[in-house]
Amino acid sequence: MAAIDPPLPVANSPRRIQRLTSLRRFATEFFRSPQTAIGTLIVIFFLLLAIFGPAFAPYKANDQNHPVSHQPSAEYPMGTDYLGRDVYSRVILGARSILVTAGAGTLIAVVLGTFLGLAVGYQGGLVDEIIGRFIDAFLALPALLIALVILGVLRNLNPPPGSWQAVLSDRSVLVVIAIVYIPLVARVVRSSTLDVKTREFIWAAQIRGETWLYILFREILPSVAPALVVEASLRFSYAIFLVASLGFLGVGARPPSPDWGLMVNENRGGIYALSPWALNYPALAIAVLVVGVNIMSDGIKRIVQRG
Repeated sequence: MAAIDPPLPVANSPRRIQRLTSLRRFATEFFRSPQTAIGTLIVIFFLLLAIFGPAFAPYKANDQNHPVSHQPSAEYPMGTDYLGRDVYSRVILGARSILVTAGAGTLIAVVLGTFLGLAVGYQGGLVDEIIGRFIDAFLALPALLIALVILGVLRNLNPPPGSWQAVLSDRSVLVVIAIVYIPLVARVVRSSTLDVKTREFIWAAQIRGETWLYILFREILPSVAPALVVEASLRFSYAIFLVASLGFLGVGARPPSPDWGLMVNENRGGIYALSPWALNYPALAIAVLVVGVNIMSDGIKRIVQRG
């Protein structure tokens, strides 16, 4: 009897084709709105600036070998500040700091908040009530106030060099963003989990004897992912503004960092009369980036709501 050759592998499986089709449909819907396209391009521009900006900055962030409070010109497109530092270079180099801090803090908050929300929502009962009430109490306080309290605690630890407390102190703003936004992400995920866990496919997984980790991450997580993506994009926007606010208050980035919020703080008051451009340009960069992320988030939310 002649051997039957095995079937040739299919280049594109039905699942892969469906995935590519969904991705193409999402991209089409996403860029259909001019506002969403503009917001996304703004975010991409700042991301590229954060990655490749140091290669294009004409001077170092703290190079003071320039005229003091020089107004914008061909040599200094954004002028110089009261210490003779090039504002254009500092704005470019400050993009990486604010995006990395806000992005990393948001990522940690989304990962930990997602796990907490899935576990609490699926478990239910007394655990859900206790943690749910704790989250509600935590969210009753302003985010900036919580951030200031946590920063004060971390900065006063005085840990020995090289210890994990020292690492937390050095990355205090990132830790603050994660702690502040974990309850917000957990609340959104928990709400979606409470709805999803009553569906038939969850009961089927329980009858098959699947572990709770399998049910959480293979059954429930894909169903709450759309709401999670919207929440993550919103948290990223608020994290950028929080990082800039902490820098402006003088409790975030420390001098002579080219942090945009710190630049606004350093050039306000009487110094503003000497070189207003040193304040206006970093403030404009913060505003444009936050608006761009918000517009992009609105586009994602619109697509998710359409289903």
